Amino acid sequence: MYSIILKLATVFLKTANEAYKPFREKVERLSQENPYPFSNWFDENGRAYIEFQDPEENTSDPGDDKWVIGMLEDAGWQVLDYKGGYAQKGNRKMRIGKIINQIRKEEKAKYQKLFEDAARRKADEFEIDNIRRQSYAALKFIDECADQFTNSLARAGAQSGGIMIVISQNPHDVASMSTGRSWESCMTLGTGSHHQDVYCEVSRGGLVAYLINVNDKNIERPHARIHIRRFQSPNGHNIAIPEKSVYGNDVPGFQNAVKNWLNTMQQQAPAGVYQRQGGGYSDTFGQTHGVMPEMKVDTPEGQQELVGWVTGERLPPEAKYDQWIVEDYLYAEVGWPDGSEEDEEDARIRDRGATFMSREEAEKYVREQESLEEADTEREYYGGETYGDDTWNEFDEDKGNYVVDRFFIRKSPIDDTYQLQLRAARKLMEAEKGTLSEKALKVLKDFAFVGRHFLSPLAADFVKKYPETLSKKEVHEMDTGDNIKYIESLPEDQKAPYLHDWLMAVNDRLRNPIDIISSDDREKLQEMNSGKVNGASLIPGTGTGWRDAVEMQIYIKFMDTIEKPLSLFKTLPEETVQELIRFAEGLPAYGMDPDGKNMRRISNTIMFNLGLKGADSPVVQKYIKSQLHRWDDSPRGGENNKHMLYGIAKLGENGKSFIPFLKEKLTEKLKLYQELKNNKNKDYKEEASFRCVKKEIETILSTIDSVENGTGRSEKYKFHY
Repeated sequence: MYSIILKLATVFLKTANEAYKPFREKVERLSQENPYPFSNWFDENGRAYIEFQDPEENTSDPGDDKWVIGMLEDAGWQVLDYKGGYAQKGNRKMRIGKIINQIRKEEKAKYQKLFEDAARRKADEFEIDNIRRQSYAALKFIDECADQFTNSLARAGAQSGGIMIVISQNPHDVASMSTGRSWESCMTLGTGSHHQDVYCEVSRGGLVAYLINVNDKNIERPHARIHIRRFQSPNGHNIAIPEKSVYGNDVPGFQNAVKNWLNTMQQQAPAGVYQRQGGGYSDTFGQTHGVMPEMKVDTPEGQQELVGWVTGERLPPEAKYDQWIVEDYLYAEVGWPDGSEEDEEDARIRDRGATFMSREEAEKYVREQESLEEADTEREYYGGETYGDDTWNEFDEDKGNYVVDRFFIRKSPIDDTYQLQLRAARKLMEAEKGTLSEKALKVLKDFAFVGRHFLSPLAADFVKKYPETLSKKEVHEMDTGDNIKYIESLPEDQKAPYLHDWLMAVNDRLRNPIDIISSDDREKLQEMNSGKVNGASLIPGTGTGWRDAVEMQIYIKFMDTIEKPLSLFKTLPEETVQELIRFAEGLPAYGMDPDGKNMRRISNTIMFNLGLKGADSPVVQKYIKSQLHRWDDSPRGGENNKHMLYGIAKLGENGKSFIPFLKEKLTEKLKLYQELKNNKNKDYKEEASFRCVKKEIETILSTIDSVENGTGRSEKYKFHY
């Protein structure tokens, strides 16, 4: 079969793009190893063409075109016919392409006016830089919208006579899935981080689906693609399943159409565990895929069967099986010599190791490899004196084989019980809410939560769908992160009791921080402060000092027990604000270094949260003023100062008392900035400092403007978070 496909592939690819040409010969060579397990699905070209319904009729979701439509609506235009390219404002009807050009001209003129106004006011370079950034972002967005409109698949389909899908096992179609296309991925030959996997797909039976215009059946200008993976069961049954990732111009309905075609072609696969073939990397799958028996989850019989799979009582015996791995010892010893890349044509040896589902297949493969002239050449060249080991070339005439075997077969037991249980549990999760039996719901819940100290993806989905099944005790026993996820999954009208509990817990922990600063931590800090223990000395076997280690632990506990729960609240009650400040001010009494970096971290976190939650009472203003001594004057101090600046900026008009301090720091930073700017021979450290100082100046200017205009935010300057 492969010889026919390759012969026709040469005809179809006579106009192949330059980017793919260097790889064609290797693809043809490797494709001869392909078993082509799905050949009966395809025509003699290795392709199957599928009709695809117009996406505008197929779905109401406009995809990326929504940004174009939104931009037009923001400009006062109503889209009449997107496919035809017309919109209307009042009684005026225009082509959308002309409207976009007009919007761009107006936007460009707006920013030009801003530039001229800034020049007339003699605005500083930082405000002008911000205008330049905003102008670039705005015009880039318009250009992207213009490109989207021009290349919109809905419109392209209309202009070309329609769009369709082609699913292919043609080795060149598979190999060029991300090479010479309008997109790139880790599968781009030559440069992609997993480009070697493409060759594995070619040799092991991978497929690809493309979205094309009906007049582009040679797939020269596809709109999008989906990689389809081959899976094989222990008894040799093959199935094809598409990855979730879509590269290119994704259109609603493309992925479903590919899935539906594959389901039609392969019908119901035998239940069991299937091993992924081909390349090792996958956007979607693990090494195995569990196939459920055909059943309906909304029937008692279907639920009973799935419950048996989840509990393990009805799992098929092939959940546990053996793999047979062929290891290439010569390749392991030699590798790729002289720094050769694996895809270089002058590399004379390749890894001939492989994995099989039976020993018979593995032994057959070894016999085939040992009979190849190419393998003999590799053995003679790399196993001989070139690499200082004659034993690789010793041949036992009596036994008729080499003294040293190149290949070794080992058995690897595989247990996919959990993978099958998980697949069955996810199938139960698909049931419409209210249709699961009491037993099925309990089994599903127990499987999702048992033996886990954090919410697995399945448990998180369960919590979101069935929050009412969790008792208050179970919720409270969750760790902080899971508890917060649970509360966030609840409807707004059900959150109040949990938010109240958290608020009480946070206030209590701040008043009595035993969960944050343990008695052992206090004792150690007191010993350091009294001089009994040298806090600067390193803990044996680490590069960390005793004080840093203890105080870092306190900071981590503060983040886990206080900062994380606060993320649930849009605003903070004044009582909590005051408790936060009292806690921070009281830390030195527990032994923490008032000028240490972990004390500053806690202070920064508090100031940032106060700003984020809109806390601007006199108590807050007083606290921020008390922290001004922590200002970092170093050239790269902006990272340490940004939280303080954010807290001040969010005070708005109430932050005017900070203006003198801010202007003083601005003057200092501007002086340093000019010194660094005038130094034309900056080394890399000074260059990095220059960029940091520039960002901090912009942040200070943004803070001053946010306070002076009374809004808590600045349009003139960028705040660097």
